[in-house]
Amino acid sequence: MPHPGVRRTLVGRSNAARPESTELDVREEEWLSCDGESFNMDHAQILGLIAALSGTPEVDPFALLRAAAAKPGTVVSVEACPRPLPANEIEGVSLLCGRVKVPEDRSKPGGKSIPLAFAVLKATSRFPEADPVIYLQGGPGGSAVAQIPLIERIFRPWRDRRDVVMFDQRSAGLSGLSTSCTNMLATNAYDIVRPDPATTLPTLARQCVAELEKEGVPLAAYNTTQNALDVPLVVKALGYGDYNLYGISYGTKLALEVMRVAPQGVRSVIIDGVAPSWINLYNAFALKNDEAVQIVVDQCAADRACNEAYPDLGRIFNEALDKAAKGDIVFQGQKMPVEAVAVP
Repeated sequence: MPHPGVRRTLVGRSNAARPESTELDVREEEWLSCDGESFNMDHAQILGLIAALSGTPEVDPFALLRAAAAKPGTVVSVEACPRPLPANEIEGVSLLCGRVKVPEDRSKPGGKSIPLAFAVLKATSRFPEADPVIYLQGGPGGSAVAQIPLIERIFRPWRDRRDVVMFDQRSAGLSGLSTSCTNMLATNAYDIVRPDPATTLPTLARQCVAELEKEGVPLAAYNTTQNALDVPLVVKALGYGDYNLYGISYGTKLALEVMRVAPQGVRSVIIDGVAPSWINLYNAFALKNDEAVQIVVDQCAADRACNEAYPDLGRIFNEALDKAAKGDIVFQGQKMPVEAVAVP
């Protein structure tokens, strides 16, 4: 039996009437696939397969990117990837990290640039598709580049054919240098390590905003639309043309915004766990918690046995939440810390 994947028969013929020449009519060859099924290939397909298997890839794109980063005035820089790295990745060979500079405030051409951290997981194919997958992290505010091992596991099947690119959005994760409240952090180190969520965090947030405004940071430039306009700049800086978007959670909202404000070059879009563009996510999270409690209250009221046992369940819930927020919940004779039982 022929080896799977190896030619089994060659269909050809000789021209007996013209012994001075031999005409080989290679119209079709029969092959066996790895599962034992046969399939046919014509002459052009055979030649294409031979060329693909015997050819060599073009110049290493990572080498081109490193060369571009070495030129003065470039928007790309290459730097060490954050640790830990996936065990099967070789930095500089299958994985490359760095930063791409984008305009901070697009209303001021020629103004300040901010660096966005990126990581590229190279396709495992020797001849990958030209259009990469661009992963858009959720949050907003989550870091993708700081989670390379996790992202690599999720997108490993995609790398059979395409590069996978991730980047931290402006002010998020490793791209947060432009909005770091260094003075506030240094002054309130103890409160940050052991905060009182009900009072400390809102106070620290106000101090951070005041510090950034004093430094002239244009906070209005940090929003979903500006994040969306950053996407094609990152893609182009890394040497790609068309690209595919994969967004999760807030990343779906960002993907929809890219389609709205910068659709050029977008080949396809996958939105996973959709966050509609018209919804304020943080407000929606609180609303969903309230709705969940109300559903339980309504179901209890509609159930005779439950309603008899807890005729005023809504009031009981609210009183329990108020006690939790004040630190008045007692367990085994001791009041429990607020942060242990309630998140305002």
